[in-house]
Amino acid sequence: MLSLFNVGDLLLAKIISFDRTRDPNLTIREAGLGKITRGHVIKITPAKVPRLIGRKGSMISVLKQETNCYITVGKNGLVLVSCTKPELEAIAILAIRTIEKEAHTSGLTNKISELIKKEKKEKGLNAV
Repeated sequence: MLSLFNVGDLLLAKIISFDRTRDPNLTIREAGLGKITRGHVIKITPAKVPRLIGRKGSMISVLKQETNCYITVGKNGLVLVSCTKPELEAIAILAIRTIEKEAHTSGLTNKISELIKKEKKEKGLNAV
């Protein structure tokens, strides 16, 4: 493993087996897994992860479609946001922070969609 990764590298891995008596077995041999080389990793409260994902994935779908970003959400509250443009990354992070802060409100999916559209318009990113 030390030939592939250094101490301190961030990895995106999948748990393939877990047993309470031993350490979990991880894999990085799937598409999208491996060393994180770009994007931002942000931390949210793990209790807010279901709200970030939304019912049937509605909230995370809005985030991905509106920002055209690659977003991975961990159950531990770590979120990887990687976009083609830094401006879109900033908008996605703002939206995630808003979801975390206003998780208790109703109609949040529509509010987040409007927030993203407004921010894109202000930054001149409507064609993205």
